[in-house]
Amino acid sequence: SSEPLFRSMMVTDKSKNVFLFITSDEQNHESLKPLISLWLSIAATSLLAMGPNRQRRVWFFYDELASQHKLSSLPRSISEARKFGGCCVLGFQNIAQM
Repeated sequence: SSEPLFRSMMVTDKSKNVFLFITSDEQNHESLKPLISLWLSIAATSLLAMGPNRQRRVWFFYDELASQHKLSSLPRSISEARKFGGCCVLGFQNIAQM
């Protein structure tokens, strides 16, 4: 499972900045879409499983969000993330994609 990896990255030493970039290219995006969507969902739910902490800061930058599968956990993650230290930035091409 990828969940322990994401959680361990979030609770790493506070003096270190940890970045995880999940990307794909045009040629492989369609085949990777389910996997990328799963990883995004696991990362967000891992934060919620860590318990409330308003001092923690975990940033999620989702660019080209409309190109992913529907993330059923995303609305809850966005609304709940603040009390767990989560911050979200969502990227869209236009307002209709929201």
